[in-house]
Amino acid sequence: MNLLIKRLGRSEITGAIYKSEAAQYPIVVRTRRCANSIKEQAERMGRLIPEPVVVEELSDSIMIVPKHILIYGYETVIELSKYLGTMR
Repeated sequence: MNLLIKRLGRSEITGAIYKSEAAQYPIVVRTRRCANSIKEQAERMGRLIPEPVVVEELSDSIMIVPKHILIYGYETVIELSKYLGTMR
């Protein structure tokens, strides 16, 4: 799995959306609310991005974990590491 991790602020969400569209990597976030917000903003911008993924969904047995992802925020990295078993 290749990761792109960048600290993002409000104005930098747009950059994440452009990167997601260009690379077709889903954006991984901590909450469904954040995922919905990113999806809505991408729609307003007229950008086609893969469905944003919530960290908890990566642990679901029915979800296929994408090979490449964009991670939104350092808090998501910590949460993701817990689900992947790399942090205690």
